[in-house]
Amino acid sequence: MFTTRGGRRGTMAGMAKRERDRQGGARARTRLRRRVALAAIGALAAAAVAASPASAGATSGGQLDEWGTPGSAAGQLFEPGMLGVDPGDGSVYTGEETPGGAYRIQKFTASGEFKAKVELPGEEGGKTLTVHGIAVDPANSKRIFLSFGDFTPGTSGAIAQSEDFCKSWKLLPLPVEPNSTMWTFGTNSDDPNVLFAASRYGYLYRSDDGGASWAKLRRELSEIAAVCWLPN
Repeated sequence: MFTTRGGRRGTMAGMAKRERDRQGGARARTRLRRRVALAAIGALAAAAVAASPASAGATSGGQLDEWGTPGSAAGQLFEPGMLGVDPGDGSVYTGEETPGGAYRIQKFTASGEFKAKVELPGEEGGKTLTVHGIAVDPANSKRIFLSFGDFTPGTSGAIAQSEDFCKSWKLLPLPVEPNSTMWTFGTNSDDPNVLFAASRYGYLYRSDDGGASWAKLRRELSEIAAVCWLPN
């Protein structure tokens, strides 16, 4: 098939337009994800404030005005992908990948006041490290759980806990090696000893002693994005 020079120009112009449209759509999706994530953080923080004993006597007007400030400075949120809430005082822990490839964990009060941050490397021993889930132990607000793996969806993963705001970590042994990156957690303050952790491709682990030991459930799922469990 032969194409005239004008036809080629028309084809190239069409390809360029499609590429601009694709990039514009990607940017719009990123902005939308960011707005949704910030809105979710604000909503969960508000719920935490309402449920927390520390909220007694607190006013709701203007309580979350500081939430939703985008950026990469301390106390700002670039594109948060992880969220953990302390059911005791409503503190919010956010996690996100930075533009440089590291992972930033930040702590806020339930009303959005920035308290602390720490950055985790995106590489460990020459291997890519991707962080996906964060949870706060309902029985010990100093204990944070983190789920991570090699990439997404990945071929292996692990979970770890920290009791000094991510300055040091202890790997938690799993009885069966995950089939993909470890993705998320499920906790409930009604029974803080029971924890769930899930891999992206359907492995579900349960702990009945606050994370000290784990058992893999026999039932496997196709893909897991979030875990929520309710007491009987």
